[in-house]
Amino acid sequence: MAPVAGLSPATEGSLQIIGQVPFTVSPIPFEDAILYVVQRHDTTASTISWALYSIAGHPDVQRRVQEEIDSVLTRNDHQDVTWEDLPYFTYLTMVIKEVQRLHSPVPFVQRLLTKDTEIDGKAAPKGTLVNIVIYNIHHNPSVWSESLRFDPDRFLPENVKKRHPYAFLPFSAGPRVNIRLDPDHKVEKILSTVMRAKNDIRLFVSER
Repeated sequence: MAPVAGLSPATEGSLQIIGQVPFTVSPIPFEDAILYVVQRHDTTASTISWALYSIAGHPDVQRRVQEEIDSVLTRNDHQDVTWEDLPYFTYLTMVIKEVQRLHSPVPFVQRLLTKDTEIDGKAAPKGTLVNIVIYNIHHNPSVWSESLRFDPDRFLPENVKKRHPYAFLPFSAGPRVNIRLDPDHKVEKILSTVMRAKNDIRLFVSER
C-alpha cells in the first residue's frame, strides 16, 4: 500500500493518524458502513433540523439558550465556541435531549435475541427479531406527562433521577449507543429509519 501523506506506516491492518486514535483499513461489511453513515450523518442532520424548529417555536427557550451561550463566551473571553466550552452548555444540552425525545432521530431499532426471553409475560425464544419502537418509549404517558409538549426541563438532574435509565433512548442502548418559523409553511413528519420533515423545515434568521 502506498504511503499516505500525514500518516505513519500502516501496521497490522490499521492506519495511525499522528496524535490521533488509529482506524482500520480492513474491509467493512456493507451493513456496518450503512449504520455508520446513518448514525453519524442522518441522525445529526435530523437532530439539528428539529432543534432549530423547536427553538424557533419557543421564544422563551430560545432566549435561555442565547443567554447561556452569551454567558459562556463572555466568561471565557472569546467569540467562537470551543471544545472546552461544551460542558458549560447545560441548558442547551437539555434542549437537545428534549428535541431527541420529542422528535426521535431513530424511531425504532431491531435486536436479535441471543437467549430465550420473557417480555411482559410472553415468551420470546432465542433467535427472535424484536422491534423496539423508541418513538413510543419517548411518548409513554406513564413516564412522560403531556408527551407532545416541548419541555427541556424534563432533563433537569432531579427529573432525570426519577426515571428509568432506558426511558430515554435517542440512539438505542447497550454496548453500541434568533430564529423564527415561516408561519405560512406547515411542517409534517414522515416516518422512516430517521425522523425527518415531510416537506422540509423553513426558517428565517435575523440579526439580534
